[in-house]
Order: sequence, then structure tokens, then C-alpha cells
Amino acid sequence: MAVEAEHKPTAAQRIQQDQNRVDFLEFLYYADERDNPEHPYANTYTGLFQDYCFLVGEAVLASLAVGWHETEVKGIAETLVGARTVR
Repeated sequence: MAVEAEHKPTAAQRIQQDQNRVDFLEFLYYADERDNPEHPYANTYTGLFQDYCFLVGEAVLASLAVGWHETEVKGIAETLVGARTVR
């Protein structure tokens, strides 16, 4: 069985991916009101992505807890943390 070559994005795809990252960070910037001079991190992008990851993580963990007795949820949790099945 031959190993498939890694998919390398084209120049146009890389440019689009970069633009997507820029647009997403800009969305987070305005959602967090970093354009407000009163904001402790006004006019900076410092910590934006990490804060977003924390919020997403909280939402994911809450969803996992609510649906814990569903087999798929346990499988997702085990995959995320690399845990072995708890019986």
C-alpha cells in the first residue's frame, strides 16, 4: 500500500487561510471591544486567541458533562484527553 503524499495547499489556498486568520482575529478584536480606550488591552491583540480558546473550552466541557452518558460523548472526551475507557 503506497503512502499518500501530504496535501500541500496551493499559493491561493495559503493566502486564503492567512486572510481567514486575520479576519477571525479582527472579529475577536471587535467582539472583545479592544477598540475601546478603556479596555485594559486596548489597541492590542494580546491574549485574544487564548481567551477565545478558554471560552470555547468551557462550552465544550459543559456540553460533554450534559451528555456524558451518551456513548459518543464519552468517546469524544476520551479522544480529547487521550484517556483509556473508564468502566
